Amino acid sequence: MARIPAIPAEVRMAETDAQLIAQCRAGEVEAFGRIYERHQHAIFRHAFTLVGQREDADDVKQETFLRAYRMIGTFRNDYNIRTWLFKICTNLCYDLLRRRQRRPQIPLESEGIARFLSDEANLIDPVRIAERSDTLAAFMQVLQGMPFPQRQAITLYLLEGFDYTQIADILCCARGSAKMRVLRAMEQYRERVASFLNEKE
Repeated sequence: MARIPAIPAEVRMAETDAQLIAQCRAGEVEAFGRIYERHQHAIFRHAFTLVGQREDADDVKQETFLRAYRMIGTFRNDYNIRTWLFKICTNLCYDLLRRRQRRPQIPLESEGIARFLSDEANLIDPVRIAERSDTLAAFMQVLQGMPFPQRQAITLYLLEGFDYTQIADILCCARGSAKMRVLRAMEQYRERVASFLNEKE
């Protein structure tokens, strides 16, 4: 008998998300709770890389899921829920930073940054925690010095692993525009990292 190939993990995840969406539309609140548990860490991480403050990032995360819950009936079945959540989160971060320009700049919180941007499974070894924290603090310092559009592209592509099509969906632009934005952002990022490392020497 021929062996039935295993379903890829990303397909299983998409099917499960679709099932949870259907349950949410049927009025099952617990189903949205499972969506929250599945995606809340990534949404917080994305918000934190864009706004640089834990309290603000947590507020954005909560508002992201609140809006998603309210708009669940408008969710398109051909859309990826992770992409949808990141789109909501990105827009909220943009609004927050635009409001922040009207008040004194709040310094970037880098203390304990590894705990917020890393998977918990990678934070068991104290040595790795310290190394990871230093690396991420440097990453955040470079990233926060970049314009918001470039910061968006870098975090979505480099940190979250979205492809150009998904980034285009999140940023509401054509795939070609998203690709160009990522490539330009990556070029600027490399230049800033090189400059940052030279200053450390």
